[in-house]
Parts: sequence; C-alpha cells; structure tokens
Amino acid sequence: MIFMKKNGSPLASVGGKQLKRKEVFRNAEKSLEKVHRLPAGSVHPFIYYGDEIGMRHLEGAKSVEGGFERTASRSPMQWNSSVNAGFSAADPENLYIPIDSDVNRPTVEKAVNDPDSIYNEVRKLIELRQAHSALKSNGKIEFLYAEKNAYPLVYRRYDDNESIIVAINPSSNAASCRISGLNIKEILYTNGDAADITDGVLTVPAESVSVFSV
Repeated sequence: MIFMKKNGSPLASVGGKQLKRKEVFRNAEKSLEKVHRLPAGSVHPFIYYGDEIGMRHLEGAKSVEGGFERTASRSPMQWNSSVNAGFSAADPENLYIPIDSDVNRPTVEKAVNDPDSIYNEVRKLIELRQAHSALKSNGKIEFLYAEKNAYPLVYRRYDDNESIIVAINPSSNAASCRISGLNIKEILYTNGDAADITDGVLTVPAESVSVFSV
C-alpha cells in the first residue's frame, strides 16, 4: 500500500491484489513513508498491475470468484482512450469485471507521455534501486532515527561498496533530528525539496523524501 505526493497532490498508489486501492488514500502520511521504504528498503518491492498509473478502486463492483471487495481493485488494465480503455472490443456490459467508466480515468498512454506521471516516478524509483547495490535485498539496513509518532524516518542502507541515507517526512511540517558524523556526498533522489545536514542536524522538508550517499 503506497502513496506519494508531489507538489502537494496525490501522485501514486502501489499495493497488492489482496488490498483495496482506496485504502491507499486514507492516510497520506503513513503511505508516503511506505512508498519510499519499499524501493530503498530491505525487502523485495512489488507493484500490482494498474498501480503504476493510479488506477482506482471501483466501489460497488460485483464480486467474482470470491474476490468480494477486492474485485473492485481487479478491473481491466486501462491502456488508452479507445473503447474499454483498449482492453477489449467487447460491449462494456459483457466484460467479466467492469472497467472504470470515468472519462478522466488514468491510462498507460497518458502516463507514459507525462513526465510528471505516477508511471514515470515509479520508473525513477526502480532505476534508483537497480543502480545501487546497497539498496538491493543483500544490502544491510540501520535505522538512524525512528521514533514513535515522530518524523523524520531516517535509515542507512549499506554494503561493502556504498552507504546511502533515506530520509522520509510525510508530515505537513519540516522535521529535524540530530545525525552525527554524516555529510551528504550526492543527492540521488528527491520527492519534494531536498534534505540538508547542518552542524549535525538533518532537516527534512515537509512532504518530502531524500535519498543521498554519505
């Protein structure tokens, strides 16, 4: 369950087929935190089809094959602006699961051609993980600041080749913590304004994520 924000607007949802897409939007703070923990965390990230373009949970969809409410997150892939979003030429009423009928529904065609789309942001995160061995599953992890009900969340991913800091602040205010002995070498990725370290204090701007080498 993933949510990103860019310039104050919802940017992405990434979940699993056992989750309802709508749940992603219930807690922006927690979900912003999760999206950037996955590509840079010590797990194997996954993306359920349609999440990379922001497909919606279709409330009220009839359950098929025991899907119950999950059925509404299993609607046909939305490829383009043609009939049934390019999924099928059949009459809409004959589709096994209905497609999103909203004329403004997201499609792959629109997402690929929009540099600020969810799709292209997800690609950036995948490329980031692939480019750095410390961010892959064999890399180690050390939490530098992870306090209950407090931000930022800061952790280090490292291996024998590199050391990378991930700093996440999904709240509406800038957040700081004391991190001694670290200096930013290179900013590798940002969503929102970049974090800064001054006199041993790491400051992470509101609604932002920074990934940097140290």
